[in-house]
Amino acid sequence: MKRGKVKRESISPWFLIGIGGLVSILSLYTVWFTNSENKSAMQIFAFIGIIFLVYGVIRQIIKSVSQSKLDIVKEERNLANDLTGTADIDKREKRIQEQVARLGVKSQEVPRSAAPSIIKCPVCHTNNYSTSKFCHMCGYKL
Repeated sequence: MKRGKVKRESISPWFLIGIGGLVSILSLYTVWFTNSENKSAMQIFAFIGIIFLVYGVIRQIIKSVSQSKLDIVKEERNLANDLTGTADIDKREKRIQEQVARLGVKSQEVPRSAAPSIIKCPVCHTNNYSTSKFCHMCGYKL
């Protein structure tokens, strides 16, 4: 039996926000609207609830930012695969224009000359951009 680290599922930020909101609301209600003798203990619970609430909000913000960065990296990889692969120029231009449209940038038609063509290195046969001066794999001067 192989032993290793057990992957734990993290607690959802929305769960933390819900629990924090519930604890803080109930504690503050008890402090403000009842004649309880333990108001200091309920204030501590309210403070703990607010901490959970803030922590959940921060985790949700981090999660959404990291997800958007991950989406951008995936798009860049897809474009890089298209540029170095055997995809034809029209497909690359269409993807570039789709990205420009999705980002909301106003631009004119991307000319064919704007997209670098692909050339093969005579030594190692690696695909390189026509704008490259050297092969990115073996360093041969193109």
